[in-house]
Amino acid sequence: MKKKILCLALCTVISGTALNAWANEPVISTIEDEIIEGKQVLTVDGKNVDISALPAAYDENGCVMVPLRAVAEAMGYDVEWNSEEKSVEISDGEWAALAYIGEDSYTAYSKTAIGMTAPQNYGAAAVIVDGTTFVPADMFELLDYSFNSMGQFMEFTSSKEDENMQIANPFTEYKTAEEMNEKVGFTAMEIGKLPFEVENKVYIGSDFGLAQTVYGIGEDKTVLLRQEKNMGDIDDISGDYNEYPDIKTVDQITLKGKNGSYSLAVWRDDEYLFSLSSDIPVSENDILYIINSLS
Repeated sequence: MKKKILCLALCTVISGTALNAWANEPVISTIEDEIIEGKQVLTVDGKNVDISALPAAYDENGCVMVPLRAVAEAMGYDVEWNSEEKSVEISDGEWAALAYIGEDSYTAYSKTAIGMTAPQNYGAAAVIVDGTTFVPADMFELLDYSFNSMGQFMEFTSSKEDENMQIANPFTEYKTAEEMNEKVGFTAMEIGKLPFEVENKVYIGSDFGLAQTVYGIGEDKTVLLRQEKNMGDIDDISGDYNEYPDIKTVDQITLKGKNGSYSLAVWRDDEYLFSLSSDIPVSENDILYIINSLS
């Protein structure tokens, strides 16, 4: 079984009546690429998936495009549409991923930890064809499924060693900072002062040496501090790949936000990489105040 960590990335789909609420979304009503000829047969682990009522699978620049909802649900995943973000989530309760219609950019995250992966590209954007979202079939290898096709015959086969084995979660929650520090191999910094009342703290360490302390500040909002050894190959460990209109650097700390408030700060020193993210945007003075309180 392939080891899955938070670099897991996949795309998701939604079809049917939920998409009717999209008044201004990009919708492909016709397919200009090559239709796969013949009566199409699609299987997941040897079981037929009924795609007879859906638009036909097709080839786009060498990518076989398949209906994602039908495939994902046949694999046992749930699919949900987020009308505000114009995104679709596929989840098995532990892992989830987001896809944005019209973008070749897919992001995954753990449902039991904090943070997101870097966006991944697969050569074709998720698109809507007559109310059904299509994605490149090969992306399902990220779920330990191999894809093979011969003309109109398309099959997905699980490559898991044990069909009852779940994808390993690289994050572990600890009761104390000391337990987390032992896991990651260094003493993680903690926030000394916050402009919010802290209701609880959660310590999470990863198999690859990332420490993260989650400060619960009420109403399901958090402040997250991440720290990892500086190996020189990455700059940002925040897991936050949202696009922020306001970006500035203060004392070698990069602040990201909008409308004069900031939700993210990333910085580094000779030994470690750091990130601080807040579900509640704060002023420049406040985010620097929090960072200066680290000990």
